[in-house]
Amino acid sequence: TRLGVLDIGSNTIHMLIVDAAPGARPDPEASTKSTVRLMQYVKDDGSIKKSGIEAILTAVDQCMELAEEYDITQLLAMATSAIKEAPNSNKILRKIEERIGQSVTVLSGTDEARLTFLAADAFPKSKHPAHAVGTSKTFRSLARLAGAVLRQSGREDTWIMTREQLEDWIPRLAAIEPEQRVALPGITPERTMQIVGGGIVADEIMRSLNVHEVEICPWALREGAILRW
Repeated sequence: TRLGVLDIGSNTIHMLIVDAAPGARPDPEASTKSTVRLMQYVKDDGSIKKSGIEAILTAVDQCMELAEEYDITQLLAMATSAIKEAPNSNKILRKIEERIGQSVTVLSGTDEARLTFLAADAFPKSKHPAHAVGTSKTFRSLARLAGAVLRQSGREDTWIMTREQLEDWIPRLAAIEPEQRVALPGITPERTMQIVGGGIVADEIMRSLNVHEVEICPWALREGAILRW
């Protein structure tokens, strides 16, 4: 099955194309993403401005062009809870569904966590001593900046990040202007505004769980959705 996974998030909108089969790895054949940063379009009442809706639809159209190019046979369309929380979410979802010709599954925070856990649990484990696993873009960005590559024969390279490494970088990141952070390893343009907040949250999670280091899993929400399919 040539499967397309449309992931409509609060920061970016992705399309992942994969030849899906039971038991197969969710490795992409092709992908595309657009940065929308919905937070910049939120009104005081929490609704999303007309310009924000247009940005979403433009990104969805770009994703569907890739899906058409690769002649997908099935589409999984999902939106994270950030859109559902907007007072005008029904209008936004209806417009998206008109664009793609099918319904969109709105994921709760719990749904997102379950799919992400499924992906992290399925990813081939390293031979590293027992440790925690971190995933999703913020952890990956922070690890590329502050961590180190873990190379082991017979498996793909992954990243390891200690809490000490993370805590060393947080104040330095905070002191750098957002537009200048893109010059740092791992910090992409769509993450410049929230990477400091993400680092603080990651640090507090590791501290609360008494975790000294995490291995970074490259699979996350979209791969979890493919594995569940």
